Amino acid sequence: METQIHSYAFSKRDACRVTLFGYATKSLPGLEINGLGRYGKTLKEKIIFLTRVRQLPVPLKRFVISTEYDLEQDPELLRWLDVPVLLLYWYLAGLVPMGRLDNCLAVGHISPAGVIVGRKIDRGLVAVAQAEELLLLGPVGPQEEEVLWIDARELLAHIPGLRFQATT
Repeated sequence: METQIHSYAFSKRDACRVTLFGYATKSLPGLEINGLGRYGKTLKEKIIFLTRVRQLPVPLKRFVISTEYDLEQDPELLRWLDVPVLLLYWYLAGLVPMGRLDNCLAVGHISPAGVIVGRKIDRGLVAVAQAEELLLLGPVGPQEEEVLWIDARELLAHIPGLRFQATT
């Protein structure tokens, strides 16, 4: 099984579009995250912790999640990729009830306590979603009515112990 999801990495100068892609194979079980440098190791452990604490049934497979290229190594910038990476992993493990993710745009970070923080949907993200006909995933929807949006609280309601909030 394989899929991808779209996101943004926000730097001090601007935002850049990031496509995360992943697959699952019948190989040595585990999770591998590529393209996020040292932050990828921390994110991997956080995701494994969140999954184990909630006793979610993950198949014994090898899960690989990558970006097209190495990103800036500032954890404050890379943390906005937490939610899309988590969604990819849980989707590949069969825990996210969606038919596909390749038409979705997600931005947000997550704490080890299970607090999912969605970035406030700004006009730039709305414009990208509209132009490319992407669904926005997050705990707070955009103000524009013509934008397709999925509430992350509803999407992940079956997973215990998650809390949702949005930045201001």
